[in-house]
Amino acid sequence: MTGGPHWRVDPQIGGAGYFYDLACHNIDILQFLLGDIVAASGFASNQQKLYPAADAFSGAYLFESGVQGTCIWNFSSYSNLDHTEIIGAQGKIVFSTFGEEAIVLENSGGRLEFNFINPAHIQQPLIQIIVDELTGRGKCPSTGQTGARTNWVMDRILNQP
Repeated sequence: MTGGPHWRVDPQIGGAGYFYDLACHNIDILQFLLGDIVAASGFASNQQKLYPAADAFSGAYLFESGVQGTCIWNFSSYSNLDHTEIIGAQGKIVFSTFGEEAIVLENSGGRLEFNFINPAHIQQPLIQIIVDELTGRGKCPSTGQTGARTNWVMDRILNQP
């Protein structure tokens, strides 16, 4: 680094900063689990003014199934909290997108925790799935269409047309 802000928080290079870099993975997982998001809106602001890009984001979305969701990303928070919670009529599931916290499943019958160790090269399993599809040995759930849908949601949260 040459003393200036990291490229991811320079809007001329990284657009909406860490939001575009990280939030897409949260949104992508939610669409994989719950179906397509058909409406979304949100707000972005630069609360801490530590760098040029916005650092705080909030949004709401509606899934095709009727499920509703809310989200908050704060990239200048005093602590690192990576927490997704899906609550339904029968219970809830809690997980981290980037961390190694246990996946928690909780309902009236109790609480179960599932611990997993992330691979040393976290991107490698997805890379392998893509290679398998390109060589005719598998099918990758991530496509240009899924990426475009996730980007559409992010644009709506940023109030982009």
